[in-house]
Amino acid sequence: MTSNDCRIQDLVFSSGVIQSYYYNVLWERYEDYLRELISSVDARMICDIGGGRNPGIHEDFIRKGSIQYSLLDISKAELDAAPAGYNKIQADIGDPQADLPEASFDLCFSRMVAEHIQDGEAFHRNVYRLLKPGGVAIHFFPTLFTLPYVANVMMPEWLSQRMLMLFNPRDLVQHGKFPAYYSKCYGPIASQLSFLESLDYEPIHYFAGFGHDYYRRIPLIREMAAVWSRLCCRRNWYYQSSFAVVVLRRKAVQSAQHELPVL
Repeated sequence: MTSNDCRIQDLVFSSGVIQSYYYNVLWERYEDYLRELISSVDARMICDIGGGRNPGIHEDFIRKGSIQYSLLDISKAELDAAPAGYNKIQADIGDPQADLPEASFDLCFSRMVAEHIQDGEAFHRNVYRLLKPGGVAIHFFPTLFTLPYVANVMMPEWLSQRMLMLFNPRDLVQHGKFPAYYSKCYGPIASQLSFLESLDYEPIHYFAGFGHDYYRRIPLIREMAAVWSRLCCRRNWYYQSSFAVVVLRRKAVQSAQHELPVL
């Protein structure tokens, strides 16, 4: 299933568009879209939130673009394990009192980080603080109320980790399993859009992704879930989205701003 299988709904809130995709489209396009977004806003100061040992953008792209690139992570161990050549900031992006470099970045981004922050409002406020006026934030995160994530919230962490390794095994050294809270991790539902606008952001684009691969080892349930995900995608049932990519802009004093690409 591709994005062409999903109906696109435009201009459902004041400053941007919402589009629906099958989840794998978001995964496959995210890195290219991020690089396109960096080019479109001519970002020279970039903050990778939660990048740790795995920076989201390759050093070659950074060098070619003369980009000043900073990794921000709560863990000193993760930052120490990151490759050389990156600026490093140790801070808790979910702490309302975090000591952060104010108004320093043209673009901030995160991937699979927001769900691990206990205070989603503090997370978004802190990213706003990091951005220069007119700066852009882009976040990729899983969304409630997909069943595996609801179960992840309800289970004790030891059981959640065992279930993950049973249904979706991965290298826990390179891609660790951290507690997830899903605070302010929703698809483009009305309350989420209102929340983001209340922070003085301009939500520019909200890309909802439907489906996941947690059932890939369970044949019958896997097929049933795929049918359900296609239906939700075509009907734009955002309460059943599984992932989202949201693009936000800190309002600028000047009205002239870059046109931002869609996914």
